[in-house]
Amino acid sequence: MNKQLKKGFSSGGILERTLSNSVAIESLIPDSVQSQDERWMTLALLEAMNGVGWASPNPAVGCVLVKDGAIVARGFTQNYGGKHAERMAFESLQKDCSLQDLKGLSAYVTLEPCTHFGKQPPCVDLLFHPCVDEVIIACFDPDHRVSGRGIEQLKQSGKKVRVGVLEAEARAWHLPFLNSRELKKPLWVAKWAENQEGLLADSSGNSKWITNQKSRAYTHWLRQKYDAILVGSGTWLVDQPKLTVRDCAKPHHRDPVILIHDPSDRIQIDSVPPSIRIYKQKSVKELVEAIESTDFGFELQSVFCEGGAKTLNELFRLEKIDIVHRFIGQKDFGALAKGSPHRIHAFDPSVGATWECTTLCDLDYDRLQEWAKCF
Repeated sequence: MNKQLKKGFSSGGILERTLSNSVAIESLIPDSVQSQDERWMTLALLEAMNGVGWASPNPAVGCVLVKDGAIVARGFTQNYGGKHAERMAFESLQKDCSLQDLKGLSAYVTLEPCTHFGKQPPCVDLLFHPCVDEVIIACFDPDHRVSGRGIEQLKQSGKKVRVGVLEAEARAWHLPFLNSRELKKPLWVAKWAENQEGLLADSSGNSKWITNQKSRAYTHWLRQKYDAILVGSGTWLVDQPKLTVRDCAKPHHRDPVILIHDPSDRIQIDSVPPSIRIYKQKSVKELVEAIESTDFGFELQSVFCEGGAKTLNELFRLEKIDIVHRFIGQKDFGALAKGSPHRIHAFDPSVGATWECTTLCDLDYDRLQEWAKCF
């Protein structure tokens, strides 16, 4: 992902979709989408978003089947072990009509179809069907079991194949999965809200509420995209955050696993639910190593770090952060702003060529900035 996304897209998918439960799904297509190919791929991505937090550790893929300028079937990856997007689309199609009567189909998928047997058969086999004329793929799948084989097999079967429609936007959506396959490590994601002065909290550590309802809704949506959420003990004790998915568009498939960094032993173990993991490593470097070596019972593809400033600054110094969600709100802390240490001073995207801004937009009176490292 090496360029700014089209207006209306974000790391969380189509931004308006994260905020709205609109049943008129076509109304959520951003104005920046112009060509028919981009329109169909946007609708495939909107399908993919229905599997947010549910498909993991599989990628949340979307698929639409198009004939004569209309969608005839849709699908998205189901919960882990369930049907993949292409199979869901084809099976829904067969309920309504015979595949033999649908020659000339175009299939739009957000990720290269898989070619291996896992908990499901290979998706690419479905696309060999004679009713499918062409397959349009947003982005390449770097998994060693796929890695271009899906594209090559489709071409060898005589299908027209095009790759790269809304590639950057699809990569942004699939990035936790893609990163886990390309770099063999979890994606580390920083999120914070600051005011116009760059403060995350006043001198007493209080921060509620810097941003508005839309910004908080988008944050909640992101929480279910990422596997685990990390906060420092200070944030946990002062803010008492729920860290759950609630005030955003549905579906709400999961809450992230909560991780707390408590190097000073401030939190009583019996005061938190057993599902919350507390890490007492003295340094953030040791904390990262401990988290990445923890057996969570699932593949950890991403860690969403919501602060506070001390933890985030150290993660930036260690160059661990890959993605930034930065919200700038309008809150005025007044006299309590004086002397506040709660700032992110270790992140400066203007220095060097490490960071690229992928999203820049307004959420009412708030400003959203999203940044990604150049992989």
